[in-house]
Amino acid sequence: MPRRGVSTSAAGWCAGWAARRCSSLSLAGRTGWLDVAARDWWDDALAWSGATRALMPPLVAAGVPVGAVSADVSPLLRGAVLTLAGHDHQAAALGARADDAGAELDSAGTAEALVRTIADVPDRADVARLARGGITTDPSIRPGCWTLLGGTEGGLAQNRALDLLGVGPDGLAALDAAAEHAPSGRVVVGGLGGDALTLGGLAGGVGPGEVWRAVVDAAADQALALHRAMDDVVGPAERVVVTGGWRHSAQVMRAKAARFGRLQASEVEEAGALGAAVLAARAVGALGPDEPAGGTVSDRPLFADERQSEVLRLLTAERRVESARLAEPVRGERRERAQGPRAGGGARPAAAGARRRRPRGAAVRRGAGRRAHRPRHREVGDRAAGAAPGAGRRHRAARRRHHHAAAGRYCPPTATSSSTPTRCR
Repeated sequence: MPRRGVSTSAAGWCAGWAARRCSSLSLAGRTGWLDVAARDWWDDALAWSGATRALMPPLVAAGVPVGAVSADVSPLLRGAVLTLAGHDHQAAALGARADDAGAELDSAGTAEALVRTIADVPDRADVARLARGGITTDPSIRPGCWTLLGGTEGGLAQNRALDLLGVGPDGLAALDAAAEHAPSGRVVVGGLGGDALTLGGLAGGVGPGEVWRAVVDAAADQALALHRAMDDVVGPAERVVVTGGWRHSAQVMRAKAARFGRLQASEVEEAGALGAAVLAARAVGALGPDEPAGGTVSDRPLFADERQSEVLRLLTAERRVESARLAEPVRGERRERAQGPRAGGGARPAAAGARRRRPRGAAVRRGAGRRAHRPRHREVGDRAAGAAPGAGRRHRAARRRHHHAAAGRYCPPTATSSSTPTRCR
């Protein structure tokens, strides 16, 4: 039975994995060679740049099987289904459940991105108008939709401000609290999107909270400008979902809420990875084309049908057998050392799992071989507890005798023969 699994590729080329040569539509829109409305290569742009269609690979949608691994990369990957997850920010929108038409994802990371999904492609004049505002129009990973994408470096500016203020992750909550009631308007922020962050208006009485508030407000204003530029062309967003590390900052979320209105914060820590996993599950048929991320994915197995579940069981069993095979020589050497050589030379025959036992009737001396190897820390523990040295040892020895007697291993010593070997009857 062929092995099946899922592998997602960040790039649009899978020829090295023995799949067919192809490119994701959502990534092809970033090349400048794609006719976005037609979802096909743009002949005029190709001719202008000296390229031809022969150079370009076939275009495929995200989450569609594009082949299977046949190269000898790993025995466990042979036969795995290959699919493309498309643009990373679009995959994050899917993972955060913000990929429906009218929804907007605010990916608030080091590089902040606004990702809005729309049902109808803008005309060429509006696409050009959006482009002049720093917003691209691309095919969406959601079938039949398009995506508007604009980005800022507000997150990078906020990181630089924290470095300047000497505030680490543990001090961010206190800085957010100081910024909540700090005055605004005195600190002037510049250099967002540039090589260096500049601060002006640092007069007497300006504290870290006021500086932090000014930087956060400037970054939020940049994101708001992109948000409004999208509104001017395609209408207002129905909802805005915030993901990324900066959503954990109270001041960042206050600044966004003051500008965008009501926000939703995604609870998914790695929205991009979850979105890629959803597309992978769709590629093997474990999820339907419109089934969302979130609890639906975690509640359903990746291998949905009985045959694929059997494949997973066989792969697990194969790994266990291989591990046991590799460990067997080591176990054999340990057994030989423990049993020692037999009288006639050679290895001593022994049944697998057999234990060496004391001959019946052999005398047993209490504590033999134990007191000499008693850990030093137990002696120290006896003294620390206020007990006489050796008191804990005697207590443990008595407890061992009690359990051994109950198991029939040897008889407890009598008061008159406590120091002599005792024979079980």
